[in-house]
Amino acid sequence: MAQDRYIEEIQTKLEELDSKLQTWKAKANEATAENKAQLQEKIQELEQKRSELQSKLESMKSSSGGALEDLKSGINTAVDDLKKAFDSAAQHFSK
Repeated sequence: MAQDRYIEEIQTKLEELDSKLQTWKAKANEATAENKAQLQEKIQELEQKRSELQSKLESMKSSSGGALEDLKSGINTAVDDLKKAFDSAAQHFSK
């Protein structure tokens, strides 16, 4: 059951990040050409990292035993990387 709770936590974080990403996509569409290119690049980077995290999460759903701890470690690292990327991107979107 702890695995299910962990997966649910990560899924909730992904949904929160997805919401921010949608907001940023809207801002990018309204930006000047130069800024738009930079913002879209950041969005693509975030979407790639998000996709990688989702893949790891899907692997965890179908795993058991010792593999779970390895996957959990990888997922935690991916979550941290994604948060850092979002924090970095937030600086661009707050301008």
